[in-house]
Amino acid sequence: MDQLKYESWLRNNTNLREGSIRLYARTISAFHDQYDQLSVENINDYVAKSFRSKHSFYVKYAFRQYLIYIKKPGLYKQIIPVKMGPRKKFGKYLKESLIRKIILNIKKEKYKDIALLQYATGARAREIITLKEENIDLLFSPDVIRIRLEGKGGKERVTFLSQKLRIYVEKYLKGQGGFLFLPAELNNADDQELETTINTQRTYFYNSLKVSAQSLGLDSFGTHDFRRNVAELIRKKHKDPFLVKKVLGHASINTTLRYFSDSPEDVEAAITTHQEEDLTHDYD
Repeated sequence: MDQLKYESWLRNNTNLREGSIRLYARTISAFHDQYDQLSVENINDYVAKSFRSKHSFYVKYAFRQYLIYIKKPGLYKQIIPVKMGPRKKFGKYLKESLIRKIILNIKKEKYKDIALLQYATGARAREIITLKEENIDLLFSPDVIRIRLEGKGGKERVTFLSQKLRIYVEKYLKGQGGFLFLPAELNNADDQELETTINTQRTYFYNSLKVSAQSLGLDSFGTHDFRRNVAELIRKKHKDPFLVKKVLGHASINTTLRYFSDSPEDVEAAITTHQEEDLTHDYD
């Protein structure tokens, strides 16, 4: 298999990000290194081994794209019916005061501000890291800044930021357009160079967040835990999962519901509220 040619096809025919493109191509290349023939039996063997050893959910989807590439999409239906649905995400649900401490404890100012903006908006780390000046409307209203984010698959979505937090955006405005948190020379970079820099910055950001959390006695806290906590807080305040779906930019409500914690306190409150009216007279 010509891996570079396949990567080029993925770039031109899918909405996959650069990291996923390289991962899918490496997966198929590794398959060809282990098996002499592309057959349903061999694909199923490779997928099953990958799933059992590491729960590598992406492997099956890598083959879906590859079979389209070699013009044999019908074979995908014969791949083993391993349930490749998303794993339940056990994230960190923390008090707001502790999350603020994690953010304030980050050493580098830029990463501290990225963390604050991510937690304030519920955006993905990548969406904040790749934020551009032209996508920020500071004059949207006296109370709110409007921000257009580039979500998954390049789809644009809108979020908002309180005017009292505008300083965390303003200090990165260069007045030349382009990225807030990435070097100006990347404005004209090719996709591969840009993707490499984005992934590097995201890794640095994640590590700074991890160090901050560990110094406060937490075993770990990832960038996506911000989104989980925002989802939980908005759910508790507004009782509307569809509103949370809009805030997080999910395509499906099922994805949103995976972010909610299983709270015995919520169950208790729901039942006792239902029982507030004295029902005993009905049974006298």
